[in-house]
Amino acid sequence: MTLTPSQSGFVLSYDNQTTFGDIQLLGATAVDASGQAGGDIQIQARRVILRGGSAIEASTLGNAAGGTIRVTALQGVELSGTTADNPQDSRRLVTSISADNRGTGRTPGELTVNTARLTIRNGARISASTKDEGVGGDININATDLVELVGTGISSGGQRSSGISVQTRGAGRAGDLRITTRQLLVREGAEVSASTFGTGNGGNVYIQATERIDLTGTSPDGSLRSRIVAEVGKRGEVINPVEIIPAVAQGGDVNVTTHQLTIQAGAAISVSSRTPTGQAGNLNITANTIVLDQGRITAETSAGSGAEITLQGLNLLLLRNNSLISAQASALADGGNVTVNTLNGFVVATPAQNSDIIAAASQGTGGDISINGSQGIFGIEEQTAVPQNQTNDIDASSQFNQSGTVTISQPNVDPSQGLIELPTDVVDRSTQIARGCGSRSNESGRFVVTGRGGLPLSPDQPLQNRSIVSPNWVSLDSEFGDASTSGPQSQDENRLEQADLPANVIVEANGLSRDADGKRVLVAQSHATEHATEPNGLWTLPIQCDRP
Repeated sequence: MTLTPSQSGFVLSYDNQTTFGDIQLLGATAVDASGQAGGDIQIQARRVILRGGSAIEASTLGNAAGGTIRVTALQGVELSGTTADNPQDSRRLVTSISADNRGTGRTPGELTVNTARLTIRNGARISASTKDEGVGGDININATDLVELVGTGISSGGQRSSGISVQTRGAGRAGDLRITTRQLLVREGAEVSASTFGTGNGGNVYIQATERIDLTGTSPDGSLRSRIVAEVGKRGEVINPVEIIPAVAQGGDVNVTTHQLTIQAGAAISVSSRTPTGQAGNLNITANTIVLDQGRITAETSAGSGAEITLQGLNLLLLRNNSLISAQASALADGGNVTVNTLNGFVVATPAQNSDIIAAASQGTGGDISINGSQGIFGIEEQTAVPQNQTNDIDASSQFNQSGTVTISQPNVDPSQGLIELPTDVVDRSTQIARGCGSRSNESGRFVVTGRGGLPLSPDQPLQNRSIVSPNWVSLDSEFGDASTSGPQSQDENRLEQADLPANVIVEANGLSRDADGKRVLVAQSHATEHATEPNGLWTLPIQCDRP
């Protein structure tokens, strides 16, 4: 390990070091490189753990370039809690890693975390912000396995979400936030956010999770949703434009790419503007599967043209239990557009659960809703969405202005493909009736069963389970001799010998003959003269009956 002087101080180098231990900051411990020009902080370890209000900070206080924070941990980075976890500490400091621009510098610093697993819980945060005219820095999170954000904590400002955020509170533009991982889990009121509370434009959010993104639940008291958001204005209130918003602020976009996105139990992904002059950004999601179970995807605004929602690459969009996809506008704003592009997939809403797709407006014009390339849309239909009406609605209406349009386009499939051409000729029904030998006598016939067949002599006798004919059923011809004179053989041996003897061949009857008494008899071959008087081709007589 070497210590080398530099322009901004000293540089600690460990280029030849290959094995690292853990670094822990506990009990409000701080690593601080703040100044007129923010200093650089580089940390490399096996694990980096911050708890109890501890902090790593590099803030810029003047007009110089911002400092850079880089944390590299092979196994994991963990941030947890605030000083409120310590009853003897009343400062309410938040456990954090931050690179803030509190001056007027136009060259922001950057905050980067490289690790396998990043966990932030109980109110801790990673943040980059700007307060005045300075430009906010970017945040880059690269976690090869997992990013997990959980819960809330108590700070000096009250209840605070665990999370990762970029924001501006002045005229300067906020930085962008990028997360690249395999799985992103946001639970119990935690958040990923890009916000503007001043006149500067908000930053953008870019998230790429190769496997899945799960957003679940709210804070324990239900006041804070688990969410991914880019917003103009404070959560839950409208900012007074005279006091804080003298100019138009543009909210950032949210761009999400994953294989499976699940939003449930009150969680949300959103872009929004809660000010009369701010313009919300757009929301773009690319996913194979999106499941909303009491979840929300919203792009809502009260100013300007509506924000847009684009969902693409879908095989399945599933809505359950009061879920909502909304580009709704309030006041004079126009409704935004909702576009759903599927890859020959399906849009499904569980019946009678009040799940809606909305691009409605109040005094502005309604937005457009387009569902493209879907193989089928089930459980939801175009109609006016009424709160808690227990129907699943697609609504692009406007209360006092022109309504938008709802367009549903099916994939490019030839509807005649695979169809079979049916015959158009009328079928002669007489050709479909089988010919048989008709009865020509009023006297009923008899059918006699003799010999083999497995039937007992009387109905009250049981069936035999042997395939050998019993001797008392069949009388052998005399030419085969008397079985009683063959010697002292057992009954079973007699039966076996009898079974091997040749049997009379039964010939199927294929004709009728008249005997001397004038009765009809089934015969193997009928006489040619028998049917000489029958009309040839009569449908009741098969061909075999007409032949000698």
